[in-house]
Amino acid sequence: MQHDWFRGLAVTVRFDDQRDVVLVVANNGRVPTLELPAATIVSATVDAGVLRVVGGFADETAIALKLPPADSAGIAAALSTQLHLPRAPRVVTRAEAASLATETYVVIEGRCWSLANHGVLDGIALLGMTTAIEFNAPYRITGFYRRTDREELRVISAQHLNPPVEWYAGATVRVLYAPERELLVLQAIGGHTFREPAGTYMLQLPPQTIAWVAADRDRLTFEGDLTRTGYGSTTTLAPIAADDARAIFTLLDERFQIPRTPRSLAIHEVPAIAAPTLVQLEGTYRPGHLEGPNFDGGIQLANAGHLEPGAGYLVTGFLYPAFIPVGSYVGYTGPRVYPLSIASR
Repeated sequence: MQHDWFRGLAVTVRFDDQRDVVLVVANNGRVPTLELPAATIVSATVDAGVLRVVGGFADETAIALKLPPADSAGIAAALSTQLHLPRAPRVVTRAEAASLATETYVVIEGRCWSLANHGVLDGIALLGMTTAIEFNAPYRITGFYRRTDREELRVISAQHLNPPVEWYAGATVRVLYAPERELLVLQAIGGHTFREPAGTYMLQLPPQTIAWVAADRDRLTFEGDLTRTGYGSTTTLAPIAADDARAIFTLLDERFQIPRTPRSLAIHEVPAIAAPTLVQLEGTYRPGHLEGPNFDGGIQLANAGHLEPGAGYLVTGFLYPAFIPVGSYVGYTGPRVYPLSIASR
């Protein structure tokens, strides 16, 4: 049976209780009837005279209708009263999601990344995302969960739980800091194009292991252990405005005291280092197993190259302390150095 919930100048809203469907019917009969599943309507509001209904509608999550102002206000009020809107999503964990009934309105937190056609939250396909997703960043996603041949979430809203902070915006480049991932992001502005690194519009660097930066007119060159973001020991950002290069050089000095001065460290002081530190170490190279130490102090010298067994060297680079792995782990766990320079002694 159908029940009229609202009759206005242009449309009538009815509820079909057998099908659990809301019908929006044009009074003049010239527009096809709009059918909305009542259980998936989340909210009905009026914005600048436009009726906006949010919910899980096939492949859409929002429908906007331009109607006479009285009709828009009346429909929003009728839906809100009859369906007890706005609905509150069910807060679930990723583990709980697998046991949900299909088309459940939920909010889930987890790490997200992008594939070719959609985003992903811990294995759940995110459909209808309208904003770019920061790789492996934490998000709070609200939407309708369903299972077909895969788990899906039709997204209504997405909140970045630790969004990047803008530190600088110049003529050609913007500097952001992503605190949760501890990454420095240098992003092109206003259609500007970088030639170096080739094919990039956004350079991401780990600021804790940048040793030196050089500003040379329209170029910024970074040196350090940049392997975390795939740039080896050095990379250059160019071209950029000379004013931007100077400003970023000053910003890095103020925020991270870059360029850094290597700390001269005796071998017996290595265990006292608790975080990645730019150091100078003098010791002897002793080749060994690839998953073991090869330098004095039980240190593994990464990328040692062609060093002479038993010879002494002065190594400048980032010292990483030993760590205790959580769970199963395959690999070296002792102290290691990523060398930036190696000199014979």
